[in-house]
Amino acid sequence: CDECGKHFSHAGALFTHKMVHKEKGTNKMHKCKFCEYETAEQGLLNRHLLAVHSKNFPHICVECGK
Repeated sequence: CDECGKHFSHAGALFTHKMVHKEKGTNKMHKCKFCEYETAEQGLLNRHLLAVHSKNFPHICVECGK
């Protein structure tokens, strides 16, 4: 990202990330109520909530049980 220096392996991820800078300071940002995460897309916030803050993981590793 030319604004903050973050690196991304996919162009789509960079594009989505750049929306954060574009929308920063507007009411279009979706903020996580559990941490500092924020995004311009509701779908990404939903995915973040499930991946990071959900204790409901339906897939269990057969090797370690996690």
